[in-house]
Amino acid sequence: MSKSHLFFVCFLFLASCSPAEEHRQIVLRKIAHTLLVQSGDSTSRVMPIVKVNDSRYQLKFENEFEFVTDTLINSINNTLNNSDLPDSYMVNVLQCKSSEIVYAYEVSSKTDYLIPCSGIVNPKDCYIVQIDFMKNNNPYWVYAFTIFPLFVLFSWLFVKNKSNAEDDSSSELISIGKYFFDKTKGVLIFKNVSNKLTYQEVKLLDMLVAVPNELVSRDDLLKEIWEKEGTVVTARSLDVLVSKLRKKFLQDPTVQISNVHGKGYKLEVS
Repeated sequence: MSKSHLFFVCFLFLASCSPAEEHRQIVLRKIAHTLLVQSGDSTSRVMPIVKVNDSRYQLKFENEFEFVTDTLINSINNTLNNSDLPDSYMVNVLQCKSSEIVYAYEVSSKTDYLIPCSGIVNPKDCYIVQIDFMKNNNPYWVYAFTIFPLFVLFSWLFVKNKSNAEDDSSSELISIGKYFFDKTKGVLIFKNVSNKLTYQEVKLLDMLVAVPNELVSRDDLLKEIWEKEGTVVTARSLDVLVSKLRKKFLQDPTVQISNVHGKGYKLEVS
């Protein structure tokens, strides 16, 4: 890569990874997580926030969920009101497959709230929550003092990633009975057929396969899978996750995920 290309890529990197942009991403992820929790889902994963352009963002979710319009409005408004993000915005809830708008409302300092059809319960489905900010209160000069250190950081990351490219070119497959576990791709392979694992399933299996035939405590599993990422769940969530992972090993009876009552789980391969 030439120096001119590196500078151009770095410029784009700085534009998209400014402190204000990172803060905006954190606020939006908080909104998405709140929507899931209020729908009764505390285990599903919030997918990476999609920045469509400078003012439009899309919140996507791992699993389907239902929502009440009033709850959606309050969750978004309360979170944004307690942040320093623009106070004028439009919210569109899209159906994933058709991209059809199933609900929308607008909050603007000029027009006050434009909120139709409150109190409606929308059925469980795959939704994308799209938020359009109508103005940007963050002047560009705010980022001036961050450009140079970020440029240095980007250059270092570029060199490091290039030096490690060959090591990352192929995924490491871990043998589990007749299965192979690809942690990098998040899949379980049986007879050349890949079965996609969820984010939590990958973390669970990674912890169990690291110490085969040995007990991994419930506390350690809960901490690594959820609590370190700021999500608080009950022990029941772990039991449900283990049950789902067990079903993906049904084709090889020599592989068992055993429960040691009140203590934890262990991966056993006979």
